[in-house]
Amino acid sequence: MSKVLIVDDEEDILDLAKIVLENAGYDVQTLSNGMHTIDLVSSFQPDLLLLDLSLIHISEPTRPLYISYAVFCLK
Repeated sequence: MSKVLIVDDEEDILDLAKIVLENAGYDVQTLSNGMHTIDLVSSFQPDLLLLDLSLIHISEPTRPLYISYAVFCLK
């Protein structure tokens, strides 16, 4: 089963995305802030990270994820 980690500060988006992805057969974890993102990436080891890029300005710990995941995925 593929794993998806969703990081977003909008609870409604997290809830909806989790329901849709779990119904499609994915193992989903969610976080509403970036404070524990790196820890959860290390322990959960997601196949896909859906990261609200606006959180990099709010939560400094997500900046390395932005650099290593988001930019890589957008190229």
